[in-house]
Amino acid sequence: MKTLEPKYVTFEQAKWLKEKGYKSKSRYYDGSGKLVSVPNIPENDYRHTNNYMQRFRWEAPEQWEVVEWFEQRFNVYIDTRCVNSTRGDNFEFCIHKMNDIIETKNGFNTRQEAYSEAFDYIRLNNLI
Repeated sequence: MKTLEPKYVTFEQAKWLKEKGYKSKSRYYDGSGKLVSVPNIPENDYRHTNNYMQRFRWEAPEQWEVVEWFEQRFNVYIDTRCVNSTRGDNFEFCIHKMNDIIETKNGFNTRQEAYSEAFDYIRLNNLI
């Protein structure tokens, strides 16, 4: 039985999400691209916040958080599904904006790969 592991966005996706205004209190990528936890610091505690933000600049949300954010903020929907139910190793993504299908691609080994590729497609094609 597989255990559920959190799947975070990539370092490049984290930098892009910050540019787009994503805010979260989850995990962070430091300047070297390493995924780290940062202690919860009150936002009004500037002496600590500035030191931490120099080192930990990019929030690293889990993929599901970004999917929800795209829906709520931009009306962009990402669906993933298994397209080969007998093997269970061929996933696809479908990106919808409003009621239009923007892109569909398949051939991914996991749902997480499909989400990551969908995020990159949205980023590289300036859909938000």
